[in-house]
Amino acid sequence: MTSTIIPPRRSRSRRATTLSGALALVAVLVGACGTGGADTERGGVDDEQIVQSYQDEEARLDELYQTALDAGETSVVYYPTALGYEPVIEAFEKRFPEIDVKYEVLLGPALNAKLAGDFAAGTVTIDVAQLGEANIADYSAQGRIARWEWPQQNGIPNDAVHGDGTYFTDYRGLNAVVWNTTRVSADEVPTSWREFLDPKWEGRVGFQRPSGGVGIDNTFTNLYAQGLITAEEIGSFAQFPTEPGNAQLVAGLTQGKYDIVPNTWGPAALSAAAEGAPLGVGILDDFSIVSNGFTVIFEDSPNPNAARLLMAWLLSHGGQNEVVKSGYYGIYDDLPVNSALPPYEEVKIAPAPLADFQQAQPVVREITQGFWP
Repeated sequence: MTSTIIPPRRSRSRRATTLSGALALVAVLVGACGTGGADTERGGVDDEQIVQSYQDEEARLDELYQTALDAGETSVVYYPTALGYEPVIEAFEKRFPEIDVKYEVLLGPALNAKLAGDFAAGTVTIDVAQLGEANIADYSAQGRIARWEWPQQNGIPNDAVHGDGTYFTDYRGLNAVVWNTTRVSADEVPTSWREFLDPKWEGRVGFQRPSGGVGIDNTFTNLYAQGLITAEEIGSFAQFPTEPGNAQLVAGLTQGKYDIVPNTWGPAALSAAAEGAPLGVGILDDFSIVSNGFTVIFEDSPNPNAARLLMAWLLSHGGQNEVVKSGYYGIYDDLPVNSALPPYEEVKIAPAPLADFQQAQPVVREITQGFWP
């Protein structure tokens, strides 16, 4: 995933959506979806509307489906890293019932170790995976990632196709400010990251520990590079108690360990809120971050045709419909997103080219190792 900064919007008032639980979430979405075909609980549209509106697209998917079956491929091995993707996988299996998705969620070092073991053994056991930019750069240089021209030839948005058809954006997730609504009111939520340094928040703020990779790491990199945060201020953030990932932060918020978190994974918070967690989700005025999920097909994968089908479906309106229902921004403008999310145009960014990401890595490592050794 890649993240970048949006400059301050000084004339804009803060937008924040309070989610007091499953019923409140439903109520918010019913008020915003508007059309009879909308899935009022999560955004998106109903399946029949997809079939009727995108017939040519669905026909192309049927061709890829038949090609996979003709090749004897009845499964596809998928390693997603985006949280809450299970409904997306279930929808794929419903749409293509003779293809079984064998999936496992491995994050960071665990996924890297799995891939390193495969490559060392001279085998490829994964067909499709979501990867970060650093991994994509490394595996591309090693010839591990397959190039596929089909998306560019079949109407997939240009800003979702990268590396000349070697990796693709299949979701865009908001890194949000999230708070426990039983302990913090929407009016109390800071509008700027600097407000978290106010003594009144002492002992109440949780933080995701930067790892030298993406997300929160790049937030500091961008702020620091543009002169919007000083080393001393970064050091102040380093005093907050940390958790290793967004799942632990969301759990900590739900359980009352923390009152508020400046920057964590919005879809995880939305998913927890849908299950009844008292969470609010919003964005800060001085920067807003969206992480772009990148997905690849591996060279010499065990089920190449089923892999292409899965990738094509993830990039289709049908697949993106399920992605937006799961709390993400999609790659199409004509699918209504979860209305608890701020409008995408307020946080919209373009994925950074791999060369830019690699060039920024020394700064990312400098900040991470300097303050979170």
